[in-house]
Amino acid sequence: APRRFIARSDHEKWTSTHTSGEGHPVSKCPELLRNIRLIRAEAFLRLSLPLPRSQDLPEDLFGVPSAQDLLVAVSHAWRNQAHPDPTGHKHEAICEHLRSVIA
Repeated sequence: APRRFIARSDHEKWTSTHTSGEGHPVSKCPELLRNIRLIRAEAFLRLSLPLPRSQDLPEDLFGVPSAQDLLVAVSHAWRNQAHPDPTGHKHEAICEHLRSVIA
C-alpha cells in the first residue's frame, strides 16, 4: 500500500538516501530535500500537542516517498510568534484531511 507523507519546512540541511532511480519525483530534487523534511502521515497523526519542532522529532518519522506514495504539502501562516499552532486547531484540520486521504 502506498505510504503518505506531508512536508514540514525545515531550514536545516537534510540529505536523502534515495535521490535517483525509479522513485517519487520529489526524490529526484536533492536541493528541495535540503530545505524540507517529509514526515510520514501516520507519524504526524500521532504527534502530541503542541506540535514539536521538526528538528526535535526522531529521524525515523521522516523519509522520502517512493513512486506510488502520495505527498501532501501544508503551508500556513503563523498567527503566534512563539508557535505556529498553540491551540491545535490547525493540527486537527490537517489530521482530518489526512484521515480522509488515507481512508
